[in-house]
Amino acid sequence: MRRAVPLLLPLALFGCIQVVQRMDEEDVERLRTRIHQEVGREFSVDVVDDLFVVASNADEKRTTRAYRILSEYKRALERTYFDRSPSRPVRVFLFGDRESYTRYIERAYTDPPKTPFGFYMPNERKMVVNISTGPGTLAHELVHPLMEADFPRAPSWFNEGFASLFEESDYSPDGVIRGRVNWRLHTLQRALRRPDPPSLKDVAKLGRDDFYDTNSGIHYAVSRFLCLFLQERGALLRYYKLFRNDYDRDRTGLRHLEEVLGAPLGEIDRQFRDWALGLREE
Repeated sequence: MRRAVPLLLPLALFGCIQVVQRMDEEDVERLRTRIHQEVGREFSVDVVDDLFVVASNADEKRTTRAYRILSEYKRALERTYFDRSPSRPVRVFLFGDRESYTRYIERAYTDPPKTPFGFYMPNERKMVVNISTGPGTLAHELVHPLMEADFPRAPSWFNEGFASLFEESDYSPDGVIRGRVNWRLHTLQRALRRPDPPSLKDVAKLGRDDFYDTNSGIHYAVSRFLCLFLQERGALLRYYKLFRNDYDRDRTGLRHLEEVLGAPLGEIDRQFRDWALGLREE
């Protein structure tokens, strides 16, 4: 019988937070070997929250901060939004500089993702993050495997909008995270000031390929700030649960939006535009 052993991350890395990992020893070693084959033995490999197998070549400070984000944000999101947790481990590759990040993706992928920040590959159950750009990308990407387990049919606009919400966020001592205004505001406001501004309906009805087209920056911005709009009105949790649980009745989420906000879509669109144009980056 294979022995399940605790893999202890040093307590000093987490201050008062002790993270005790319990993954099957042989599974951990197999993943560790696979990761070292992919990125090299100069990467440290640890298990975080019994889900994330993290390889990092970043310095200790940034690696420690990444561990905390993975652990604390996962627990906060599952406590607040998600009822089901991933059942299989997720590999997380943290690169401490753009050069090693770029070398890796160019070696690993025939058509490397164009983002300089990071991405999640669901078919590989792998996050790849250039942690030198800050913690926001990691906070974003960790949402994807969690939502994949809890709301696997979430459309692209909501999947990305909800994940993007936590790129800039506050984590309170009682374990609650809230999104804040971030750099995507400039993209959103420029789009909303155009003669033909994007509507919530336009974005919510996009298929996957159209969402990620050349206007993806606008689509991300609208989606993210709609989630922030719902959060600020105390409606995001109710919206998430309703959308997930009653997806077959409303696959775009627009009818559910009208229900939780108590207004027709046209009025919500107007309120959203006025609110967004009045925001300022913090």
